[in-house]
Amino acid sequence: MLLSNQPTRRRPSRRGFGATLVILALLLAPSVGHAAEVPVNLQVALFTKIFSYDYKLAKEKSGGYEILIVYAPGKLSGALELIAGFSKTGARAKPVSESDLKNKIREAHVVYVMTGVDAEAVGKLCAAHSVLSITGNPKFVEDGDVSIGLEIASGGRPKIVVNILRVSTEGHTFSSQLLRLARIIR
Repeated sequence: MLLSNQPTRRRPSRRGFGATLVILALLLAPSVGHAAEVPVNLQVALFTKIFSYDYKLAKEKSGGYEILIVYAPGKLSGALELIAGFSKTGARAKPVSESDLKNKIREAHVVYVMTGVDAEAVGKLCAAHSVLSITGNPKFVEDGDVSIGLEIASGGRPKIVVNILRVSTEGHTFSSQLLRLARIIR
């Protein structure tokens, strides 16, 4: 019999994800205005949290993800900024040109698709190798070429965008707790 003054033991829950998302947005986002993409530091924080809701990634790795950042010609500096951010989280991120992705994709758990890259071609490679695709460009998710993206929603806050069909095609499954917070593309 449990007495009322005895502490109960609770399992940790993931209910705090929504609150975490809001706190991260407020702490990390500079005055965004109408920027096209979520700031890099906030993308890194959100994607790192999102990875913990992917059942396949959680089973394969508990943190040390291999992330390939696919960049367009002349956009290496943007890739390096993402790499610096992801490396602070314990992930191993590397830049890879679009033309070299075919040779390196087997090393990856996640592929970040930068603006200016042929997202459709990258998406086909990700699907063929069961690699999760992510991006800061929500149009790639809307077009069905990338699984997970981030956008600036009303009020300047970040919003997760999930293409359910693409996620399934890449062999991944996300927790319903994450999906409730996202804008879903079918």
